[in-house]
Amino acid sequence: LYIDEDAQVRLKRLDPREVIIVYDDTLNNDILYGIRYFLCDDWVEDKRYCQIEVYTDREIITYKAE
Repeated sequence: LYIDEDAQVRLKRLDPREVIIVYDDTLNNDILYGIRYFLCDDWVEDKRYCQIEVYTDREIITYKAE
């Protein structure tokens, strides 16, 4: 669930094999952040890589692992 660039609430279904949710160790087990990782194809350089996205309550941090 997210808000897009037009301030509209949107929903995207993700493959659960590509997502890890990290919780804190309190009794509420609040979500700290989510991690999404998936394979991508780089057609220009003709190779595959893993893209990793870390979702916090304020930002999305993207990493590329070759």
